[in-house]
Amino acid sequence: MQATGTLELRGGTLAVGAAGAVQIGTAGGAETGSLTIDAGHTVVATNSTIGASVIDQGNLVVEVDSAVNGSLTGSGSATIDPGAVLDVSGKLGLAGISFLGVGGAALELGTPDRA
Repeated sequence: MQATGTLELRGGTLAVGAAGAVQIGTAGGAETGSLTIDAGHTVVATNSTIGASVIDQGNLVVEVDSAVNGSLTGSGSATIDPGAVLDVSGKLGLAGISFLGVGGAALELGTPDRA
């Protein structure tokens, strides 16, 4: 699947099969079994689970507790809103992570259990 602009996940799970790929943007080259966010594109997660590794060349925004069931890597960034928690079960290798405002934005590494 390929889409442009912003993908908003509002609850539930985005699952990517081992032979599939989801790409937000049009750069091409999405890795099999993963969600790829191209530069200039955004995924907004609100109480959601991304059931795959994420290759982030754009921006992942966490508005309410959410999880990545896999690695979170790339030259992009993650923005975690006040009071929100991002759980990442796999490797973390992201260029930038921003914690917004005052109020307990957090990043947890291990087995996701938030969303």
